[in-house]
Amino acid sequence: MHAAEPWGYRNRTRMQVRHEPEFALGYFHHGSHSLLPVERCPISSELINRAIRCAWTLGREGAVSKNLHGVQFFADDNDSKLLVEAYVYPGTDAKEIEPFAAALRRYLQEAAGVVVFPASPVEDDSRQRAPLTSIHEKPALAVGEGALTCHAAGLQYRVSGGSFFQVNRHLIGKLVEIVVGKRTGRAALDLYAGAGLFTAQLARNFDQVIAVEASPQAFADLRHNVPANVKCHRMTTEAFLAERAAKLAPDLVVLDPPRAGLGEKATGDLCRMSASRVIYVSCDPATLSRDLRRLLESGYRVEQAHLVDLFPQTYHMETVLHLSR
Repeated sequence: MHAAEPWGYRNRTRMQVRHEPEFALGYFHHGSHSLLPVERCPISSELINRAIRCAWTLGREGAVSKNLHGVQFFADDNDSKLLVEAYVYPGTDAKEIEPFAAALRRYLQEAAGVVVFPASPVEDDSRQRAPLTSIHEKPALAVGEGALTCHAAGLQYRVSGGSFFQVNRHLIGKLVEIVVGKRTGRAALDLYAGAGLFTAQLARNFDQVIAVEASPQAFADLRHNVPANVKCHRMTTEAFLAERAAKLAPDLVVLDPPRAGLGEKATGDLCRMSASRVIYVSCDPATLSRDLRRLLESGYRVEQAHLVDLFPQTYHMETVLHLSR
């Protein structure tokens, strides 16, 4: 088991915006769309909390467009620079957010930029969510910088608005050590590669690495962050495995899927691949259990199991399994 500082650990915090009957910023109550106003979040970094206070001030001053329904604050590894993602309703002119962005950057010098994303149209506006970046080819507008540079395990990574990076700023290095370590070989495959956190580290130890990522923002960062011995594919992991699994024989497969896990078909395709070792990084024990049953049935066995407390004060737990056959 691996743990670190239980407070102030989050480098990424997403909040909802309410404009009536008065401005409020906060989280939805569990299982509902009722807003709980939050002016300080004890699990978020100090810089993010300063940004939250600034947003409240601007909202109370009437400086926040009523078409803004959500924000996400992302801080770099040493909590010195901040990137804000602003989520607006469909049809909103992104320039409406420019006054808010300019004011935030004026009040908070660490704010590098604000990236504006339009939400996908839905029937009920109260159920708006942050966009799925895989369907947004590019941000509508970036006021200031559109990316931050983050350092992890001896390397630096560009992380753009809309891209994915691990949220626990204290345990990212430990997670890389657990997943990649000193493993070496001829070829490695990184599925759900994101901005390349594991890919870039694998490229140090393996002759060739294949990385698969669907999101356009994350894929652009991935290509920027990895060296020449990495071949990047912009497609879903499911499509990649269906098309190419039978043709590949990597020494190591690393996969870090979302909560939905790998899924039955993709797991079956992975089992048919000639890979002797698999490292499965999971944020949901239920979907991990489902996929693991299929992997064990195909001949894999669990060599190591790591529980990484990436989300203190919540019931969520990151699990890393080392499998071999």
